[in-house]
Amino acid sequence: MQPGKRFLVWLAGLSVLGFLATDMYLPAFAAIQADLQTPASAVSASLSLFLAGFAAAQLLWGPLSDRYGRKPVLLIGLTIFALGSLGMLWVENAATLLVLRFVQAVGVCAAAVIWQALVTDYYPSQKVNRIFATIMPLVGLSPALAPLLGSWLLVHFSWQAIFATLFAITVVLILPIFWLKPTTKARNNSQDGLTFTTCYVLKPIAATC
Repeated sequence: MQPGKRFLVWLAGLSVLGFLATDMYLPAFAAIQADLQTPASAVSASLSLFLAGFAAAQLLWGPLSDRYGRKPVLLIGLTIFALGSLGMLWVENAATLLVLRFVQAVGVCAAAVIWQALVTDYYPSQKVNRIFATIMPLVGLSPALAPLLGSWLLVHFSWQAIFATLFAITVVLILPIFWLKPTTKARNNSQDGLTFTTCYVLKPIAATC
């Protein structure tokens, strides 16, 4: 039995979460700088550190999800991101800001990596491309829409509301994980060597040859 529309909406939420975490707080740079009384360079560094953490964590979550399953690894990653977002509500200095943004990056990367594996695990091969084609336009729009949402929150609330919103979104995305059941296809993929490295590292390299 194929997943329904709710599952597709959930996957879409996972796919855009990383972009929301990256871009929603960009309009709040000046407010964060003023509130923490820190140089602008320190606030800008939080974005660079986030991107570095996100890039490095891709090498962590993919192999872990192949070895231990999508469900526990995704749950751990989103929980880390949720705790990082919650901690941002009480940031008092630049050092804490940098640490928590790195924690957020590591956590949210799990969603960015695993949602793609979930598509291949839960949908028949002839429908996978259609599912990606449905979700990808939203992914493409996310970097433009996230700062708009952040600006709206900043106008009506404080900059901390941006991270409170990220925390709330993450909690909503965590709940369906408890009802997620492993599929035969996912188990076979792992047994046959169809892993994260094969799908997302070796295949793109081979395609360029």
